[in-house]
Amino acid sequence: MTASPCVVRTLGGFDDPACMPDQWATLLSQGDTDAVFLTRAWQQTWWDVFGRGQLQLLVAEVNNRVTALAPLFCDAGMVFFIGSGSSDYLDFVGDVAAPEVLIALLS
Repeated sequence: MTASPCVVRTLGGFDDPACMPDQWATLLSQGDTDAVFLTRAWQQTWWDVFGRGQLQLLVAEVNNRVTALAPLFCDAGMVFFIGSGSSDYLDFVGDVAAPEVLIALLS
């Protein structure tokens, strides 16, 4: 049996129904880095105060289930994690252990 491919979608913002606070918290607990700097509240507050460029909240789905989130933004031709420059322990949120998930998010 072949695994379903990883599908990546761009969320419409922090209020997108595809990744509400409870789901974000669940993803955070399933990843390698469970730090306050990756909580939805911290990420959204940082973006509201310091955000610049274009918000790129990406979700990776495998078998129609969100497995990881990439909290990113693009500015001046570069891509950054939300919180860059003023936060510790920035990372993807959720499980990116499967190579196809990480590759899809980075693509």
